[in-house]
Amino acid sequence: MKKMMKKLLSGCMALSMAMGLLLASPVSAAEPETAFDDVEPTAYYAEAVAWAVENGITSGTSDTTFSPNRVCTTAEILTFLYRAAGSPEVIGEQPFSDVNGDAYYYDAAAWAHEKGIVAGDVFNGSAPCTRSATVTYMWLFKGKPVPEEETTFNDVASNAGYA
Repeated sequence: MKKMMKKLLSGCMALSMAMGLLLASPVSAAEPETAFDDVEPTAYYAEAVAWAVENGITSGTSDTTFSPNRVCTTAEILTFLYRAAGSPEVIGEQPFSDVNGDAYYYDAAAWAHEKGIVAGDVFNGSAPCTRSATVTYMWLFKGKPVPEEETTFNDVASNAGYA
């Protein structure tokens, strides 16, 4: 369980850093400052957090906390991605039976469905979002680009949907 939690945390941090690559925004070389008591300026993810807040991708888990060691949910990861895409207007209807109209991720869920990032009629937004799901969402968002080089991860089956 502890190993799985570490992998999930890594996925959240990887997404935060990858969002910078998705939007190709420059990041300053100065030590970042955030309003979060739990993000040290020297933390490896501090610049990514500062960038994500500055660009409206996240606002943290409270006014003073980011919760860097908490596992992200599917709703959070897809909301990050939706906001990184500029929070575009959703044209289709909300297809998910478990997403209430007042859910903070209502538009993100509908957008992810509209873009083919998620499917079905159950969203399951509170489920922990694995690293494999996170990179799959990013890959689908970018239009399923073909990797230029073959990877040699020994813990990923070649027929895995995210491989």
